[in-house]
Amino acid sequence: LEALLVVYALAINENLILLGLVSGIGAAIGEMVAYAVGRAGVGLAQKIQKKDLHLFGTLQEKIDKHGPIGVFVLLLLPIPFDLVGIAAGLAKMNPFKFFLATFAGKTVRYWIILYGATAGISFLLRFFGAAS
Repeated sequence: LEALLVVYALAINENLILLGLVSGIGAAIGEMVAYAVGRAGVGLAQKIQKKDLHLFGTLQEKIDKHGPIGVFVLLLLPIPFDLVGIAAGLAKMNPFKFFLATFAGKTVRYWIILYGATAGISFLLRFFGAAS
């Protein structure tokens, strides 16, 4: 998704702050599905591989201990975020707090990616003399 977001930002050349906010809202809404799966817990333990079960336990402990701040920080790590959503659901985290933490974390992540990528591409274009 991040690569498509960067391509879109470069194509439309619009406000990166607004694009990050809108993308963050969409991502937070989408992550509520993983949260709901975790909250329901329907047959989840049977479908999880043993190595992932340990990861879920670790994620659930972090979410129990740190709450929304833990979710926000986990968003910045290179792990599949659906695992965090499921773990938050299993931990019975408040759904509104999960949504807000996901929105904030995803928005910050997208801003970092958008500004970093556009600055990097602008630098490369200037470096190779292709910028107008």
